[in-house]
Amino acid sequence: MDVEPDPEDVLDRQKCLDALAAVRHAKWFHVSSINQSPAAADDVLIFSSIASVLTSLLITVHLRLCTMSVH
Repeated sequence: MDVEPDPEDVLDRQKCLDALAAVRHAKWFHVSSINQSPAAADDVLIFSSIASVLTSLLITVHLRLCTMSVH
């Protein structure tokens, strides 16, 4: 079976592997911190909520800036 080369618009493999490693490390840290201190679960939830809100806000601002530059 011949393997075709990836098209040019495919994401960079190394960057994807680095991001995957970061996610795995974050999951490991989350689980190990909860096992050591159940109260840490509340902190993780709070930080997770803050990150979610900030991500949504940044996406909204970015989209508005993009639409402003088009007009």
